[in-house]
Amino acid sequence: MKIQIPKPDTIKAGFYDRQGNKLGELTPEEVHELFDIKNRRVAESQIISSRDPICRTRISTVFLGFDHGFGPLSDHSPILFETMIFGNKKFENFQIRYCTESEALAGHNKIVSLIQQGKTLEEIEAEF
Repeated sequence: MKIQIPKPDTIKAGFYDRQGNKLGELTPEEVHELFDIKNRRVAESQIISSRDPICRTRISTVFLGFDHGFGPLSDHSPILFETMIFGNKKFENFQIRYCTESEALAGHNKIVSLIQQGKTLEEIEAEF
C-alpha cells in the first residue's frame, strides 16, 4: 500500500528575504523561487593560476534564505549570506558568513583580492 502524503499549501520554516526581513508562510512555489540559484547568487569570481592554468579557484557568495546563526544565542541579527572557496585545496573548507548583503559583497571582493595577492588560508582568515 502506497501512502500519500499531502503537499502543504504553505510552508513556514523561518525564511528571510535578502534584506533580513522574516517571511511568513510561503507557498511551495515561493520557496522554490526563493532557493533558485539565480535568486541566491550575490557574487561569483574565478581566479586562474598563472603558474597552472588548469588550477581555477572559484569564490562563491550566496544568499542562504534562512538564518544560519545556530546556537544558544537568539538575539543576533540573522546570518543570511555565505562565501565559500572551491577548486583549490589550499582553501579547502573555507567559509565565512555575513548578516547583510553589503557585508557579503564586500567580504567576497576582499577574499578575491587577498587570493590574487597570494595570501594563505591563515592570512585570509586573520582578515575576518
